Amino acid sequence: MSEFESQLEDWYQGEVWAEAVLTALANGAQSDDEAKKWSLLARLEATMAGRLRAACETASIALPEPSDSTHLDYARQMAGNPWQANMEILMPQVDEAVSEIRSTAEHAPTAYAGIAAEFLAHEEALAAFVSAELKGEDGSPAVESLLNQWS
Repeated sequence: MSEFESQLEDWYQGEVWAEAVLTALANGAQSDDEAKKWSLLARLEATMAGRLRAACETASIALPEPSDSTHLDYARQMAGNPWQANMEILMPQVDEAVSEIRSTAEHAPTAYAGIAAEFLAHEEALAAFVSAELKGEDGSPAVESLLNQWS
């Protein structure tokens, strides 16, 4: 397996983990609005995981199912926080991820350039969501727009 193929596997496992965290947060949300937004983000992660899975299947890369359950601990830690506090926690994580993914995508082998660009677009949509929410605006349109492009 090449270094980039290993990166695809890591990305996939991260998406599965993130979907589980976001789903747990949606299930324990303080309000219907928060539950709806956490569910939207979980859908983004699930959709990206599916796109990564398809790209890996095309390239004959076997993807083990993640077995890490620390996502539940992470979700429990965030569950008691106010919405704004969770957005403040997520922003630096998302910004760092966008930067790392951008660098990786720029050096992606030609065969994987498409999925790398999609992965970057998904993380940028997440960053736009969190940024809007931190400003007191609805971040949902950034995510919904990408999901609509992919449907």
